[in-house]
Amino acid sequence: MHKFLYFANSATDAGAIPANLLRKMDVNSNSTQIDLRFQDIGDGLGAEVTITLNVNEDKTHEVIQAISGEIRYGKKAMIVIADDLNGEYIHPEITAVSSIISLS
Repeated sequence: MHKFLYFANSATDAGAIPANLLRKMDVNSNSTQIDLRFQDIGDGLGAEVTITLNVNEDKTHEVIQAISGEIRYGKKAMIVIADDLNGEYIHPEITAVSSIISLS
């Protein structure tokens, strides 16, 4: 089954990305943000997307484990990681989607 990760921080800044394009989850030096890096969003054009999640301090590893576990073992094809519009998060320690940045 193909899985998709859903993110939204506004009505115009939302979308789903194939989970198999997730390349890296980086924690910032303050342990308050996680950068999820996706490669090749442009289907071979080399576009990269980085989505930054705000997380309660020192809870980043718990959030990473929750995301990884749902991708690996979850039964849903559409996985809501962070939806600021509806207040739905994969883990209660996520507080917001800080940014969604596309680099080509």
